[in-house]
Amino acid sequence: MSPLADHWEFAPGRPSREPLSVGELTRRIRSTLEREVGWVRVSGEVGQPTRPSSGHIYFELKDHEAQISCVLFRGKRISEATRARIQLGRQLVLEGNISVYEQRGRYQLIVESVEIAGEGALHLAFEELKRRLQAEGLFEPERKRVLPACPFRIGLVTSPTGAVIRDIETISARRNPALVYHLVPVRVQGTGAAGEIAAAIAHLNHAHRRGRVLLDAIVLARGGGSLEELWPFNEEVVARAVSGSSLPIVSAVGHQTDTTISDFVADHRAPTPSAAAEILTQKVHESIDFVRRSDEELADLFRRNLEDLASRHPLPDAHRILRRILARGLEQREEKIHQLDRRLQGRHPRQILERRQQRMDDLEGRMQRIGDSLLDEGRRRLDQATARLDAIGPGRILSRQSEHCERLGRLLQERARHRLQHLGEGLARLESGLGHLSHRKVLERGYSITRIDATGRILKSAGEVHGGETLVTLLDKGEVRSRVEK
Repeated sequence: MSPLADHWEFAPGRPSREPLSVGELTRRIRSTLEREVGWVRVSGEVGQPTRPSSGHIYFELKDHEAQISCVLFRGKRISEATRARIQLGRQLVLEGNISVYEQRGRYQLIVESVEIAGEGALHLAFEELKRRLQAEGLFEPERKRVLPACPFRIGLVTSPTGAVIRDIETISARRNPALVYHLVPVRVQGTGAAGEIAAAIAHLNHAHRRGRVLLDAIVLARGGGSLEELWPFNEEVVARAVSGSSLPIVSAVGHQTDTTISDFVADHRAPTPSAAAEILTQKVHESIDFVRRSDEELADLFRRNLEDLASRHPLPDAHRILRRILARGLEQREEKIHQLDRRLQGRHPRQILERRQQRMDDLEGRMQRIGDSLLDEGRRRLDQATARLDAIGPGRILSRQSEHCERLGRLLQERARHRLQHLGEGLARLESGLGHLSHRKVLERGYSITRIDATGRILKSAGEVHGGETLVTLLDKGEVRSRVEK
């Protein structure tokens, strides 16, 4: 091997002589993209969306320079209204992770968030109001009020329709049957919704102060949605109403990934309406569970509580030593977690499941295309067989014979017409020749014709007549009678 080849083989950054499999190379590319690019926010125009029976949505996001494949899996916590925004030609802003679909060697965006282009203005308004209210101290932990340990009556501000009320009531009935909700129905999206929400909070506080309805807390609740749909809970009028409430307020708006201004201002944030019900019933549920425990479980619980108290109130030196030990242990565990996280990069069960689901959709599409191709081929062959059958069928033969007879009839008529015309012309020529031989023509030239009157016979010789016979001489114009004298 030449020195140049040796240098190429062992030079840093050069490929190894040992070839990679296509799958291994693709997995390396996917791992690099997911690690180095990861989460992105990108805007563009939707192209060619498809919605297979699996419920996933596949489409292209493009601009005048390039395009990228996108997939929104059915299991993502994105509302149907938001999914409906993915339409051909619509400008969208997407958030998600960059990955690779290995079976096709194609990089793609795994969509986690969808918003219409232009909602960026809402994001700017959200951040501006958030900074302003934070500067006023409305988000400070010191002003947060503690929720009652065992509430009995809760004011509920939400829409009277939908699954929110049903979920809250179901969880509360199971964990604390004594808890009662006082519903104030409002609109939770659209024009005027923010004013209704703020008015409902003021109404519950006023009723509580007057003693008409004794409440322990207020819950603001609605299901998930886009930034535009959740916007009433980001308006200043709602934030002011929440901060001015004399009753503790729990903000349970949207899904776990949704965050609103009311979440920051409220005394407590619940990731979902169902979680709000669990928070309000937590102490009562734990008390019921505590009573049900055995003596051994209670003794172990007390021992662990005492150890916890001792660890939180040691002597000063022991306290410092314990803090260093705990800090070192935490650092080691954090490093271990980071290592495991790097090892699990791209191996999360959800990602594996999503890739398998995408593979199923791909196979389903291929099966559909193969089925359509086979169906088209069958139709083509059927059309060919039908054409051949029509070509040899009695009806087809009869039709061709009929057409042939018609052509022969037209040809016979044409030839008969030509024949008659030709005979007519010959007859005319004969008539013309005969006319020149007619006795009339002779008479016109000055000649005459004489007949014996008694017999009508043309007189050709003088010896043919006898004395006393009458002759008739025919001239060109008229005739002359004479008598023979002999």
